[in-house]
Amino acid sequence: MSDYSASLTIPDHFRRQFSTQWEMELQQQNQKFASAGTLESNWSAKEYVWTDLDLIEASETTGQRFGDSNPSDVAGGKRKGYQRQFDVGVKRDQWDQQWLNAQALPDSDIIMNMKAGLNRKLDTVFIEAATSAALGGADPYNTSIALPATSEIAVNYALTGTATNIGLTPYKILEAVKRFEAAEVDTEQEELYLAISPRQKLDLVTFVATAPNDIWAKIVGQWLMDSQTGKPTKLMGFNTIISNRLFGTGPSSTDVRTCVAFAKSAFKVSPISQRLEIDKLPTKRHALQIMSYAAFGAVRVKDEKVQVIYCDESP
Repeated sequence: MSDYSASLTIPDHFRRQFSTQWEMELQQQNQKFASAGTLESNWSAKEYVWTDLDLIEASETTGQRFGDSNPSDVAGGKRKGYQRQFDVGVKRDQWDQQWLNAQALPDSDIIMNMKAGLNRKLDTVFIEAATSAALGGADPYNTSIALPATSEIAVNYALTGTATNIGLTPYKILEAVKRFEAAEVDTEQEELYLAISPRQKLDLVTFVATAPNDIWAKIVGQWLMDSQTGKPTKLMGFNTIISNRLFGTGPSSTDVRTCVAFAKSAFKVSPISQRLEIDKLPTKRHALQIMSYAAFGAVRVKDEKVQVIYCDESP
């Protein structure tokens, strides 16, 4: 016998209220990386393809009137993104009408728990799009496109001194900015993000404490103070994302964290598609089961607008 019986009704007002509150929660704060990519509203199917155009130069018009035109070939490749499917749900034993109504509130334990579980998965989709190989090339656009070596800042990167594995420093961040600008990324107009873990934030605290007179220590110190008070501020031009979902294995050691600096336009993300199912389970003492099914996709479309920063986390 199936656990589910459609004959067991759940009050319509609860279905409507819970569904409305759940959708509002997803719209208001989908995940830490929700606003860090360009939303592609047309991405409604499982897969979506973009044309990745190369840069072209304008040429000065010379010679006599009515001269020949000189158009450039529009070269470029394709990038393809996939929506991935997830589900998150809870099952509660023996409820009454009062408990049922409480679970439809926006701060209920069920909604908050489900939201956190889904958000972690959505964050992982975005992080994997940042660091893993993308898909594209010629039709059917399944060619693997790895992030180039020029988009990796080594774990031992430093301006001076003997090469040794180190954590996050302002100079690694400045190196990312330099590479963006060398690739003609307008760092003043683009919305830039820096995703780090709590350990890298501690690295910056240590840098400020050990080099208080360094000009960058003063700038980083101001960011640290502002972040403690909740004042919106940027770190050396970057919106910061503190996440425990960043990969903990770099190219040379298991004690290396993979942090990511990127421009918002480097990524395309799909709208979040979701549906909600609320059922009673008669063979589980009529427990209430609430399941949310979601689909979400993210794809890296501009390699030159992404820099991976490897940071040592050795004890």
